[in-house]
This record gives sequence, structure tokens and C-alpha cells, in this order.
Amino acid sequence: MELNHVYTTAKRCRVCEKLRTQFDRSNIIGLPMPINPAEIEFQEGMAAVSSLYFPMSELQLVAPPLRPTILLRVTARQNSGHESRNNPKYKIADNPGWVEIDPSSNMLRLTGKQKELASEEVKISARDKSRNTVHMKVNVTILSSMDVKKLCEENPQALCFWPRVQYQVYENSIPTLLGPLGPSYLQDLCPEYIISYQLISMDDFVQILNGSLWSKANLDRDTTQKTRSENVTGEINLSGPKVQAQIQCSVKRENDVSTYNKTVNVTVLDVNDNTPRPTIEGPQTLYLDNQGFIPKDYVLERLIFIDNDTKEVNVHRVSILEDEMKLWRINCNEVSHINITGFNDSVSTCTLRANYSMQFDPKKTYRLVVQMNDTSMVQGDKPSHDLQISSLLIETS
Repeated sequence: MELNHVYTTAKRCRVCEKLRTQFDRSNIIGLPMPINPAEIEFQEGMAAVSSLYFPMSELQLVAPPLRPTILLRVTARQNSGHESRNNPKYKIADNPGWVEIDPSSNMLRLTGKQKELASEEVKISARDKSRNTVHMKVNVTILSSMDVKKLCEENPQALCFWPRVQYQVYENSIPTLLGPLGPSYLQDLCPEYIISYQLISMDDFVQILNGSLWSKANLDRDTTQKTRSENVTGEINLSGPKVQAQIQCSVKRENDVSTYNKTVNVTVLDVNDNTPRPTIEGPQTLYLDNQGFIPKDYVLERLIFIDNDTKEVNVHRVSILEDEMKLWRINCNEVSHINITGFNDSVSTCTLRANYSMQFDPKKTYRLVVQMNDTSMVQGDKPSHDLQISSLLIETS
């Protein structure tokens, strides 16, 4: 039996055709049919998404031996950007014995027992009263006494930036303190040097205050195209999933000034703030051949919905409406997808199958509505229920 598609309000687009071809070839098997075959919910990853996170998720640093040293303050934040109000408890797993967290200030510090050339990956966890748990990794290398003596004269660049750091922030957050740009405790070893920073690029998205990197409030992981702003003349770029900021560090000693540039990466984390949408807008008219007879388990149509958010944050519910004869059931499968702008979104393929054999009346037109509802969308701090509907008109030929 052949099935000819006539789309009444929308033309085929190249991206939609490419997606349809990819999923047809992949032979994706739908989810098992639930108790109610007309309505299913698939929650691929919400349990993995926590409202708690470390703005500095990974850090590599060097430190002097045999002296107590305050490294930095560790802070877990909520995905809105606020410091967590649930009083998270910080803990070091497999503590080597010479590093600790001050419970009153959350300062990560060395006790003074660290020996020369010691190296350790310190795993820090934060757990709040809601039992959200997040982790931060800090790779600590202890310098030799000789390296400390040479530091100020031969390697002043080490005073500017961490050897390696990963900053991250949730999109749509308030301006958020991400963390210090470099090790201020090393600057204390070289008091004759004055360190200052200048942001060379990406000042729409980040800023530097008192030697620390802050995000700004206009970060949008899901959008990279230019958009107009009421507060800015002309056009500005939205951030996309990663901000790469060029930062210049100046090291001044008396009348001598040396400058060092570094690209600092900030990952923009996903918030579920987009609705799913069908790849073909408007009602689709389907003509059934063979006098309108369909057998049981006949595949009527394979619908594709795209959501600009990642699979891990979505909770989609799909339903069939206006199917008075309960003829159809729907199975959906959601997969991660890299879109044409290079960042991850999600694609859901939904397959309509007949529950039983049916002879359609050639004189009648049947209407079927497929509704996909994202039940976990967030607007501000409140969830919302947003619908996207794909309408099918079925006629016999």
C-alpha cells in the first residue's frame, strides 16, 4: 500500500527532509506501548539535572610546600545563579590529609603538611538539604622549594591564571560569580608584583570584578544568531553553548610591565526553556490508497518533533486527540542531535500505528491530532505546560 503525503500549509524543508531520512534509515524502534496507547510520557534525563552546581567544576593548581595556604572559596550555586539557600555540606573524598575545607568559611586550604612535588586529585562534593549532590575536581601539585624561589623572577605568568580551569553557568541566570581568574595565594609570594586584568572580548557575556570572572544575565545556550536589544544600539550576539573570552593579564614590577593573554572558556548549561515543535507546520493531509483499507499495525505516519533543549532536561508527554474510534496508538523515541549551529538539541520521532484493521469510508474525512507537551519547562522559577500540536487529515483516494 502506498501512502501519498500532501501538506496543506507548509512546504518541505531541507533540514526536515534530512532528519526524516536519517531516522528512517536508523530503524528506530518506539517505546513499549503503555497501558493507555494514546498517551505516553518519556522522561529521559530529568533525574540527572540538578538545581545545584559548581561554577568551577574542574581546576588545576600549583601551591607551595610546607606552609598553610588558603587556596580559594568553594561555592555551590543554584541554577538561577544564587548561592544555594539549602546550606550545602562540603566534603572531600579520600582526603590525602594535607588539604581541608573550613566549615565556617568554605575555604579550601592546605594544612602545611604538604610535601614537595606531591600531587593529588581532590574530589569535593556538595550536598544540600534537598539531597542534591554535585562534584568538583581540583588537581593539586605541590612545587619544590626551588621552584617557589624561581617563581617570581622566571615565571610571573603563573601569578595570572590557573594552569587549567573549567567555568560553567546556567543560561538565563542572574549575573553569577564564576570564580577567581588566578591563584591569589601565589601573588602573596611575590608582593613586589601588581596584577591586573582586562577583558578583550565577550564583554556582552562576562565581566571581571576584583580579579574574578562573572557572567552577565544575557546568556542563552540555545541561540547563537544576532538579536536586537532594547538597551543596546544595533545588534548583539547571544552566547550559544560556550563563551570563549580573551583576557589580558598585566604584571607590573616597578616600571616594568609584562602582559599575557589567555582564552578562558565558559560552558553555558541548559535550562528547559524551549517547546518541542513539529518539523512540518500546519495540518498534513494523508491519502489512503487501496480503497482506504488499513491492516492492524499499519504505520500511518512518522512524525518528527525538535526541541532546542537537550534530551537530559526534557520531559515530554505525547497524546492523540480526536481519535474517537481509538484506532491509533503512538510510540515516541527521543535522541540527542547536533544541529546546524553545532550545539546539542533533541529530536523525537513518533510513530502512529493502527490498533486494529479498518475500512475507511471514502466519503468521509477523518481528523487526528498529535499533541506533544513539555511538562517540565521553566519560565522564571515556575514550571509551565506548553503544547505543540501536529494535525493530520486522513482521506481516501
